[in-house]
Amino acid sequence: MSIPPSWRALAALALVLSAWSAGAAAGGGVTIPLPARPLAFELEHPAAPLEPASLTLEDSTRGTLAGPLVLHGGRDYDWRVLWRPGHAMLPRRESTLVLRLDMGGPFRESECRVLWAERSPEPCSGRLSLPAASGSGRSTLTLLLSVAEGGAATVWPLAVVPVTVEPVPAPSTLSDARIREVFGADAVRLNVRFRLGPGAALEIPVPEGVPFSRAGFVGSMAWLPRQDRLRGAGRLMAEFQALEDGQDGETLSFPIRLGVETLQTDHEAFDRETTLEKDAVPLFDTWTVDGPGGPSPRSNYHAVFAPGRRFVPRALRVALVADEGVLQVDELVLLP
Repeated sequence: MSIPPSWRALAALALVLSAWSAGAAAGGGVTIPLPARPLAFELEHPAAPLEPASLTLEDSTRGTLAGPLVLHGGRDYDWRVLWRPGHAMLPRRESTLVLRLDMGGPFRESECRVLWAERSPEPCSGRLSLPAASGSGRSTLTLLLSVAEGGAATVWPLAVVPVTVEPVPAPSTLSDARIREVFGADAVRLNVRFRLGPGAALEIPVPEGVPFSRAGFVGSMAWLPRQDRLRGAGRLMAEFQALEDGQDGETLSFPIRLGVETLQTDHEAFDRETTLEKDAVPLFDTWTVDGPGGPSPRSNYHAVFAPGRRFVPRALRVALVADEGVLQVDELVLLP
């Protein structure tokens, strides 16, 4: 669902700053009071026909939530919206309330049909599913009201709440045969895949007491603004670290750079771009996905990090350092 440009100012108006005061909800949830619309905006931007008073979120596993709001991948979140009394200006047209979690590109949505009790809308509720490896980092929860008008729908942004999504890995989907072909038969897989958005990092533990000489990465960038792809090779996107075991262990750090260790996953689709040469980045695999314009190529890439000596890691850590885009990690490996 797209937000009409004329309503983007209203979406910014509805921003609830990270210093919001949250109230406790049953089951360890959190209730976020949503500010009333200032009257000064009435002339420039017509008011939405309904105005939310609060948003309540509960972890379906009964985990505790608190502000500033932090969500975790691999969980479901039950939500409930109460409407501001006496504000309804909506005839009984078909309306849908959408809760959208935007993670810098990847997004998840949950919908609720608005029902009426006499002249007042009933509370809206739903469940927002957040699978592991779906996204992470600095994110926003947006409430959108879609009102059917004729054969189309008008979308009203009602509130925007900043949240942080903690990354949770899922099992890798790469084949053992391809891993052996690229990294060798002795490669030790950590069997993980995850997405890192702005501000996100993830530490993956490794088998204890085993020495290695190199570490490997398979992945790609996604949702990177086009202008950032035109800056040439070498822009730092993320950082890869091997955390050594023991009190005297070091942190071995390596860059993940655009056009050197990785590329945008749909780089092949932009064949007129010459500032980043895809042949300079080792290709791991390529495939096609169906899109509005037909089949489109996608790729992921691989890199090997060698500190020049053997090391005994207790964990591997990957962090996105770029302000935009999403790093898609498809697997991490260790090499003897």
